Amino acid sequence: MNVRTGAYPIRALYLVAALVLIILGLTFNNDIVHGRFVNGSFAQGQDHPAIGLWVTQKKRSAVRIEPCRANQPGQTDPLCGYVAWVIDGGLEIDSKNPDPSLRGRSICDLEVMSAFIQNRNNPNKWEDGTIYKADDGDVYKASFEVLDDGRLRVHGYIGIPLFGKTRIWHRDSEEYYPTCKNKEPLYNSKDQ
Repeated sequence: MNVRTGAYPIRALYLVAALVLIILGLTFNNDIVHGRFVNGSFAQGQDHPAIGLWVTQKKRSAVRIEPCRANQPGQTDPLCGYVAWVIDGGLEIDSKNPDPSLRGRSICDLEVMSAFIQNRNNPNKWEDGTIYKADDGDVYKASFEVLDDGRLRVHGYIGIPLFGKTRIWHRDSEEYYPTCKNKEPLYNSKDQ
C-alpha cells in the first residue's frame, strides 16, 4: 500500500482552506482599512446608502430608514423604518392594528419596518426584518436592498420569500415630503 496516495487529498484540502482564509482575511481587512465597519456595525459618522427618506411605490407615504431607536450601545445596528410623511387624506390613525389598545395611535413616526440585519455577503441587502402594513394591520417578513441605480427594492412575504410582493421605493428629501405631525389619538385605549 502506498502511504503517499492518502496524503495528497489531505494536502489539497489544507491548501483550499488556506486560500479561503486568505480571501476572507483580505475582504475583512479591506473593510477595516476603509473604515466601513466597527464591531460588525457602521463606523461612527458613516451612513449606509439605505439610511434616509424613501417614498413608497404608490407615493402615498414616505418612510425614514435609520438605525433602530431601541438599539443598545455596543450591539450591531439593525435598521428600522418610521413613517415620515403621509399623503393628504391618507391613513392617519393605526385603526386596523390587531391590538385594540393601539388602534388610536398616530401613523406619523410609527415603526413600520423592524430589525433588519445586514447580509454578510452583500452590504446593500438587509434581511430577517418585518414590515407592518398599517392599511390592513398585518405584519410580514421582509428584506430590502439598495439597487445600483439608488432605488430600494422592498420584498415582503409570508412563510418563504418565494411567496411575496416586491415594491420599489425612491429616495427623496423632506423638502418635497415634509415630516408629518402626530395626531392626537381618536380615543384613549382605556375607553375600549
